[in-house]
Amino acid sequence: MNGQMVRGKILRWASLAASILIVTQVFFLQQLIVAFLIFAALFASLAATALILFALGHDWRIALDRAAMYISAFGRAISQGPAPLNNAVVARVSAPVAEHRAAKYE
Repeated sequence: MNGQMVRGKILRWASLAASILIVTQVFFLQQLIVAFLIFAALFASLAATALILFALGHDWRIALDRAAMYISAFGRAISQGPAPLNNAVVARVSAPVAEHRAAKYE
């Protein structure tokens, strides 16, 4: 009977120790999963921030290139002065309408 009691105590302590080890391993696994999720969320937010900054930089460069194109086009138009006109066109446009009608019926 004494041997069975010792075996029972050993079995009880062994089962208690095994259950403690299993619980600590499950707790450790839960902590690892939580840490992985936290780091994954941080990495995703950093990646999204980097992507947004890259896109903003790209769009900013396109906007500056377009602005430079418009500025250079306006600069050329201003430096050339008014557009040259044919003298005959200027004479026809500047002629009064009444004179033009009177000349038509004569």
